[in-house]
Amino acid sequence: MKTVKKIGLLLLDILEVWVPTLCIAVIFGSFIVNVISRYLFNSPVNACYELCLIGLLWALLLSAPNAIRNHKNVAFTLIYDKFDAKGQLIFRLVGTAFLLFCLIRDRKSVV
Repeated sequence: MKTVKKIGLLLLDILEVWVPTLCIAVIFGSFIVNVISRYLFNSPVNACYELCLIGLLWALLLSAPNAIRNHKNVAFTLIYDKFDAKGQLIFRLVGTAFLLFCLIRDRKSVV
């Protein structure tokens, strides 16, 4: 069981740390190639912009669970921390209700 857990943690580490790191390296390389091709050769590579966007999206989506699990995500709790447990519960319920409202409203506009 311990070896299965170690393998799982290794796979999580690869997926949530090393793949996003590779995505950031690809973004940087693509950006440099685009700058060089634009200013030195006067012919920008159109695919570089899309590669940067896709790389950033994958880097964010894959690294977010690791940040949340290790409590290294950015949280704005200046007002939230001033309330007691009941007030914090109300904040969470209002936030969840707002997200559900946005999801339902957006779903109706797509269909």
